[in-house]
Amino acid sequence: MQQADGFGKYVVLLALVFPGAGQAYGGIVTAYIDPGTGSLIIQILLAALVGAGFAVKIFWTKIKSFFSKVFAKKRDDSDK
Repeated sequence: MQQADGFGKYVVLLALVFPGAGQAYGGIVTAYIDPGTGSLIIQILLAALVGAGFAVKIFWTKIKSFFSKVFAKKRDDSDK
């Protein structure tokens, strides 16, 4: 049973963006994630993690000095 206004497409989009949003819709939504899409999502997540790891590795000294300055100011203020 299809709806003429295409409301089901929006429900599928919401279900992909917000897990559980499809539960609010009482109609039947026939959608799935095929293995190719699943592996693409996994590759994107892994690439993001590896990229974040390299960014931290590259900027580690700057990150460390930033936090040492932030916590050093708090220690100096508490001594007074």
